Amino acid sequence: WNFCTTNCHDLPPLSQQFYSSLSKFMSALDNKHRADLRQTIVSFNDGQLSLEETKGRLDLVLNNMFSEDINWGRIIAMLAFVSELCLAYIIEGRAVYVRHFVSWTTHFIQ
Repeated sequence: WNFCTTNCHDLPPLSQQFYSSLSKFMSALDNKHRADLRQTIVSFNDGQLSLEETKGRLDLVLNNMFSEDINWGRIIAMLAFVSELCLAYIIEGRAVYVRHFVSWTTHFIQ
C-alpha cells in the first residue's frame, strides 16, 4: 500500500530513533490497555448472541464511543476493539463473524 500523495522518495528519511520511539510508544500503549480490552471483549462476547444481536451490540458500542467527540484516540480505540473482537471470535471458532465485523465497522465509518 502506498499512501503517499506526493513523491515519497523526495522526502527526507526518518531516523532509527524515530522508529524506536514509535515502537516503544505502541508497546507501552498495548501493555497498558491489553488487559482492560480483553475484559471488555469478554463482557461483549457472552457466546449467546445471534448474528443480528451481535451487530446491534457492536452498533451500540461504536455509537457510544463517538457520542461526544470524534478524535484520533477514539478512532484508535475503535480499531483496537474491533481487532480484539475479531481475534476472540477466531479463537472461539466463529471466524465467520470476522467478515461481518469488518463490514459493519466499515459501514459505521462511512
